[in-house]
Amino acid sequence: MLISAPAIAIRDADEECWRLFPSSLRRLLKNFAEVEVEPEGSSVIGFFRIVSSGLDVLVRKAALRTAFRWTLCPILNLLAEVLDVISASKNQQITSNYAAFARK
Repeated sequence: MLISAPAIAIRDADEECWRLFPSSLRRLLKNFAEVEVEPEGSSVIGFFRIVSSGLDVLVRKAALRTAFRWTLCPILNLLAEVLDVISASKNQQITSNYAAFARK
């Protein structure tokens, strides 16, 4: 099994009730023989993802939001990747997602 689980994100529905961290993923997958949980990016990437998500929410007009999504958002994502490599950060406290690999 391969899953990607959110840890940090903008709340977009009142029905949402799951933010998963490594210990909770391991607990949910306890019946599997092998379980690996890995962060999807460092805190540098997580910080930029939060900034991008926040800006996306704040831009109200549809045309401006579309422009943001096709221009500034990809630039911020690329900047995050570059800064992550330059910083060689191992800090994962603001990781926005975790990938879990499980095998029966």
